[in-house]
Amino acid sequence: MNKAVYFFCMDETIDPVASKVFNFIKNNNILSVTSIKIDGFPVFEFDNGNYFQFVQLNDVLSHNYIKYLPLLNKYFNDFNVSGVVNWHEGTDAPDKILTVQLEMYHRVISVNQIHIISKI
Repeated sequence: MNKAVYFFCMDETIDPVASKVFNFIKNNNILSVTSIKIDGFPVFEFDNGNYFQFVQLNDVLSHNYIKYLPLLNKYFNDFNVSGVVNWHEGTDAPDKILTVQLEMYHRVISVNQIHIISKI
């Protein structure tokens, strides 16, 4: 079974899109609550032969690795992939793209990042 975890910043002043994506997923799928809580939010799961977890955060994961890395190692170390759902804007932001940042983390503090850009 493949395992994936997705992280969503729920603070709309930091990321105006991620919480909307999370709420769409939650409202359109049958998710179960796990025993894990991060930043005061419950972690949700979905299993359709592949296992998914959905994590709500107070910040964008990549903005605060120091805080989140111990939790990544504790709860998600055996997952095949993790995704950070976030929004980029500003003068240098490309138009009409969705950015998905995949994270692979290790038990030490090193972090490898892979960026995938897909046109909408």
